[in-house]
Amino acid sequence: MLAVRAWRQGETHRFRLLTGLAMAASLVNLMTTEYFFLLDFVRPLLIWVVLAEDKDRPRLWRRVLVMSLPYLTLFLVPVVWRVFFFEYQTFSYTPVLLEKLRLDLWGTLRQLAGTLAHDLWMVSGGAWGKALTFPDVAELGRANWLRYWVIVPVVAVGTGLFLFKLKTRTTEPNPELVSYEGDKVVERHSPLHKNGGDYESALQALGISFFAMLVAGGPYWVTTLPLALEFPNSRFTLSFMLGVSLLVAALISLLPRWRWLRVGLIGVLLGFGVALQFLIALDYRVDWDNHTRMFWQMTWRIPALAPHTAVVGNYQPPMHYSDNSLSAPLNAIYAPGSDSEDMAYMYYFAELRAEKQLANFEPGQPIEHDYLVATFHGSTSQVVGLYTHPRFCLRVLDPELDTINPLLPEDVCKAAGLSSTEWIEIVPEEEAVRPPEHIFGPEPAREGWCYAFERADLARQQGDWSQAASVVRDAVHAGYAPRTPSEWLLPAEAAAHAGDWQAALEYTVQAMTPTHAEQPSMQPVVCRLWQRIDKNTPAGDEKTAALDAVADEWGCGP
Repeated sequence: MLAVRAWRQGETHRFRLLTGLAMAASLVNLMTTEYFFLLDFVRPLLIWVVLAEDKDRPRLWRRVLVMSLPYLTLFLVPVVWRVFFFEYQTFSYTPVLLEKLRLDLWGTLRQLAGTLAHDLWMVSGGAWGKALTFPDVAELGRANWLRYWVIVPVVAVGTGLFLFKLKTRTTEPNPELVSYEGDKVVERHSPLHKNGGDYESALQALGISFFAMLVAGGPYWVTTLPLALEFPNSRFTLSFMLGVSLLVAALISLLPRWRWLRVGLIGVLLGFGVALQFLIALDYRVDWDNHTRMFWQMTWRIPALAPHTAVVGNYQPPMHYSDNSLSAPLNAIYAPGSDSEDMAYMYYFAELRAEKQLANFEPGQPIEHDYLVATFHGSTSQVVGLYTHPRFCLRVLDPELDTINPLLPEDVCKAAGLSSTEWIEIVPEEEAVRPPEHIFGPEPAREGWCYAFERADLARQQGDWSQAASVVRDAVHAGYAPRTPSEWLLPAEAAAHAGDWQAALEYTVQAMTPTHAEQPSMQPVVCRLWQRIDKNTPAGDEKTAALDAVADEWGCGP
């Protein structure tokens, strides 16, 4: 916008000021992100459109070139820097399309044409289709559903009123539909006149919009990165905004010149577009709540963590953050204030890092992960495995039980085999880490099932079974309880070690009770748990009776 305003000023002081500001903004964009990098090639077309307004056709090409030259020269600076000096330019993504073209030119071109057609439709028609998909009241909740349907008409009507009141350069609403003789109107054409649409400007805008979308997608097609409307690849669609906006504007300008039709359509589209942003904001708020709750529970369970430990968790779609993102708060909590280039901790999603960083869950394999600002050095033999779910408590994976837990994803079960509490350090409570409250907010109330569960699990790690059983017993008597069978395993084991065999059996019944019809049986996990209980508890009549009951009820042998 600064550049357009500059071009319309002509050779004036304001032209030079606005051009300088536009070039500074352009340089910041070119040096900081690849998403909008190639969009600078659209600038000459926009210059052409603006300069063509004065109808000076003979000198137009020369003027466009002169106006474009400073920006094109500026464009070369980051190109040279990225190609020859920026060592991380192709760190994560390489231009694999060039190699594919070399190996199979025509096959790759056919595949590329199909990808272009699919992606261009997705970022335009598909994206607007998502905005025009109405939310389900059952999923959204009645209050937010009502807010959604308030936003749509308020934005639509507000936009319509604004556009109707917007002043134009002429008092005649549709001057092209009027014939004059001097200053006298001699004929008014119907809005359905064959020239009723702004065809010339619309076609011009269509051409620029398609060109803008093509250059916007260049970085992704060259690196064969898939575009999507869902996280995490939805970020790649940002660079298409200019082209898609021009496309929508061009299509609307092709409509008959009934002002109410155009204004109404713009209002409706903006209404649903803003409402979609409201839904996305709700998703992010839910993510943030889950995120902060997870880290508070983590510090309750893991008061300190040995450096160079890889924390392996699970991906829980549709989260809007990655394991790379979680590595930052993990280090901020467990290594606060560190400015070392040797990164203390990394957070990995088991499902996403299985083959590369986690070496297919083979123990003893070194991990070296360049995080650009620092490098993590670890090993697949120094891992703490976690399982998180918005409805459940954070759980440190048990290498004996969770490797066969049917309620966990396959890769999480494999990661459980690497997990060890050896790297969870026991420190006095006053020395335990805490998430920074200015980021994560105040600590949740130390009550409820999840707080009791984390305390009991920490007590189990220390071998304080009486404390673990007491914490569980108090929480259950207060009316708190797990929402998943897996969380009943700890109470059963703690009660058994504390000598409360009746409670151990009752908790085991809960672990064997499915929460829904399709849930797989926990029988293999429960049997392995009782084998461990049998091995690690002293003999006695009550123990023998409990083991017999488990064997009779669920077929668990010694």
